[in-house]
Amino acid sequence: MIKVAHVCTSSFSHKILVDKLTLLKQRGYDIHLVSSKEGYNEKLMQNYDFKLHFIHMNRKIHVLDDVVSIFHMVRLFRKEKYQIVHTHTAKAGIIGRVAGRLAGVPVVIHTSHGLPFYEGQSKLKYYTYRFLEKIGAWFCDAIASQNREDMKKIEQYAPRQRVYYEGNGVDLSKLDDRNKHISCEQITALKNRLGIPNDQKVILVGARFEPVKDHFFLLEAFPLGAFPGT
Repeated sequence: MIKVAHVCTSSFSHKILVDKLTLLKQRGYDIHLVSSKEGYNEKLMQNYDFKLHFIHMNRKIHVLDDVVSIFHMVRLFRKEKYQIVHTHTAKAGIIGRVAGRLAGVPVVIHTSHGLPFYEGQSKLKYYTYRFLEKIGAWFCDAIASQNREDMKKIEQYAPRQRVYYEGNGVDLSKLDDRNKHISCEQITALKNRLGIPNDQKVILVGARFEPVKDHFFLLEAFPLGAFPGT
């Protein structure tokens, strides 16, 4: 059985990984999750059978904290003798890849869940984060991207690296099936519970409120008639 460590910065990311990792577990992989304990959802994880390891990781750039995190991660990787280390999210992506190489893990992979540098940032942040991603690329065997647009940027800062499209791993069939069973009565009841007039249209945006999610792109579309009847 191939033993794999999936590394993310905080436990908040468990919810976006567990369904995909369940598929890998069903195919015979021994899956471990490594993250800081921040955001740990015990109720969520009761539904999944993964071994958990908690290692503190500072979300911000902090040299001392980052070196300590790498030290603890190297020790864990050597103890567990992982055959693959697969990192996720920006901070864990740097720490986990460096630790994986230092620990002598045979295969180190990173998945970008959205690049940490983007238009609208200050030049200092943009080029700092880009430089760190370039360093991270030196410590892995392949990089995967959740969207095709970022692949071009990854190929630019890591021209010698293998880059793959991974996608989001969302099971659209489940969403389609759920949509078929939503009734008008359920929608009306939900609007009443939230105090929304029944004749008012509602658009749900499932994203954090920060510039990289570009909520203004949606708002700017309304005057252009992109959503008739709204």
